[in-house]
Amino acid sequence: MRAINRKTRILLIFFALILCLSSTVLYVSTKPVHSQGQYTLGLPYSPIVGQEVSVAQVQTNMPFKINLPTDLGPIAESKFDNTTKTLTTIFSSTKPADDANFIDILNSNAVVLIQMPSNLTLASARQNILDAVNTTKNDAGGLQLLTINGYLGCEGGNVWHTVTWYTQTTYYQLTANVDYPLQNLVDAANTIPVQ
Repeated sequence: MRAINRKTRILLIFFALILCLSSTVLYVSTKPVHSQGQYTLGLPYSPIVGQEVSVAQVQTNMPFKINLPTDLGPIAESKFDNTTKTLTTIFSSTKPADDANFIDILNSNAVVLIQMPSNLTLASARQNILDAVNTTKNDAGGLQLLTINGYLGCEGGNVWHTVTWYTQTTYYQLTANVDYPLQNLVDAANTIPVQ
């Protein structure tokens, strides 16, 4: 009798946990997309997180070599988020306002490069890229496969243009507004040295 009661209690706890997780997922999925700090297509509507730095300053804290494209013009600002080890570099002739979010920055005709450590295997990174392409295959501006310096990535977008790829050590995302030619982003991505 005691074993049945124990099994029943474990089963009830298991169902309560499932109900709790389901409620959390439902709550998160119904929150408005444009609320502060929410992400849409991978880019936040909040200002860029991190401390303003030079690439030389941040290189010593990175688990990978910082690499930049050679043909995007001047760097207006670089910010480093020490928590996620993310370097965000903004290529523009003018520095964005301190409270500018990614959308504001892209709408000012800047190009944004995000670099962060990747702890994925190349097989897992490949699957992430394939899943992203598959998810958007029926959308206008859906992502398309490509290679950047021999690494699988994807390009596309109808709200903004993006090129995303992984190397053995690094995740890269190069983004601009839709008026910026996508092929120019691909060409710039291919100028980033392979590690």
